[in-house]
Amino acid sequence: GTYNGIWPLTPKFWTASVIAGDRGVMLEEVGHWIVEAFVRWVEELGQVELGALEGITVLNEPGHMASVDKSKGKPFTMGETQVMDWARKAADIFRRSALPGRGVKLYVNMVESAFDNFWETVAPWYMKTFTAQERHAWAVFDIHWYTAWGGCSGRTVPGGGYLCSQPVEEVRPFLQNCIEKDMAKFKRKVDGLKSCSEFSLSTFEDPTMACKDKGMLNMFLEEQLASFKQYRIQGFFWTWRMPYGSNFENGWSFKHITGLE
Repeated sequence: GTYNGIWPLTPKFWTASVIAGDRGVMLEEVGHWIVEAFVRWVEELGQVELGALEGITVLNEPGHMASVDKSKGKPFTMGETQVMDWARKAADIFRRSALPGRGVKLYVNMVESAFDNFWETVAPWYMKTFTAQERHAWAVFDIHWYTAWGGCSGRTVPGGGYLCSQPVEEVRPFLQNCIEKDMAKFKRKVDGLKSCSEFSLSTFEDPTMACKDKGMLNMFLEEQLASFKQYRIQGFFWTWRMPYGSNFENGWSFKHITGLE
């Protein structure tokens, strides 16, 4: 990504340049060089390795927090169009490669925090950037979805949408509504393959105040999976392990949640 890897420093990907050879090159162009090299590397994989590959994402959460920082008077991109243009050019690199013909998908990840009006801006761009055939064959509109931040959070203390001490079946309809409104909008706005490549069982960003009850977390998992199935959204849990963050395991480690660790 262009944010998490360097936080709390200001992202430079969208505005800074470097010296390459005898000329200055914008970092976003360097990003496209990396995409080209990555795609070539994937093209050269053997059949066994390629058979284990579902698809690729060329940039995670492009422009993450750009809209938020702009509202605080500290913009770090040259605008929303810049972010979408970068993704479009990266998609062209994939499109021209052998990967679509080999069954490899391109997961086009976009994040709400980069845009003032995410669905009204990004969904039309996506529908224009990719043809109907591409959207149903290899291009996948990819989002991330969490309740750890925002009004749908659950906490051991007041301040969220519900308390961890409430009965599970009392909380279920609340979480159903949270999930339903977002996934239903996803379905309405985007025609084609859809995925949510990050979701978890974390109910609050601070793990010391997040829900830990197995019954509550199992219900939360059930409701997310049911919504993904209903709207034909491919889900990827984030993440497999949290070996160095035991406080986070209940909500973020799938291996821990399934009792394998």
